[in-house]
Amino acid sequence: TLMTAELFLQWIPADLAREGYEAMAAREAIRLEALLEAAIAEAEDILADPAGRPAIEPPDVLKAVYRDGGWFVGERPVFFFGFNQLDRDWLPQIGRLGCNLAAEGIAIGKWLYAQGPEIDPSRLEGYAAAVEENARLGLCTDFLFSHSIPRWAVEKWPDILDAEGHFLYYDIDHPEAVNLTLRGMEAAARRLKGLPGVLSYDLWNEAGQIQMSKRGMANFREAMSKKYGSIE
Repeated sequence: TLMTAELFLQWIPADLAREGYEAMAAREAIRLEALLEAAIAEAEDILADPAGRPAIEPPDVLKAVYRDGGWFVGERPVFFFGFNQLDRDWLPQIGRLGCNLAAEGIAIGKWLYAQGPEIDPSRLEGYAAAVEENARLGLCTDFLFSHSIPRWAVEKWPDILDAEGHFLYYDIDHPEAVNLTLRGMEAAARRLKGLPGVLSYDLWNEAGQIQMSKRGMANFREAMSKKYGSIE
């Protein structure tokens, strides 16, 4: 609670300095008052019974292994908790909030193929550097693959946009889209493999279909027909 209050103490003057953010700064000041009251109450409880509220050192999550349906450091179970693409300037602070995980986004279309059909190696090196920085801060890394199609690909294959979705901006059944997606995922995984603290890969973050492409609908109907034959 005290750590959260410390962050609000930094955010309030920063927001006051931004035009149009006065109302937000006022809400933060009200919240800060409540946080400080809670922090004082927590401190009084700890001082009243220090033996009953011992300090517990956090586990070294970089040593976590997955077994029996969960993550463990030795015999100690670990729950991973963190933020999605937090401003890296604040990253050193999140360990004090009890966090042990940082999420990094890999925009396959927007970044890896921004200049053309060949993957930009400098982007992969940037992701690797982020992983290593997270590890130095005692944080594991989860990678969120977000999917879009670069402008040059849309110009080359206009029908690649024959679909609509949530965080899903193209036809995932389009053969060229499949090729770009799989090559990007493989290149990222190969570069990041073996780096400290790489915990997981989110292969499609928050994807949702609103309108399937003609190709996707045909593939779906064919798969259902093979599996069920008929709905009658």
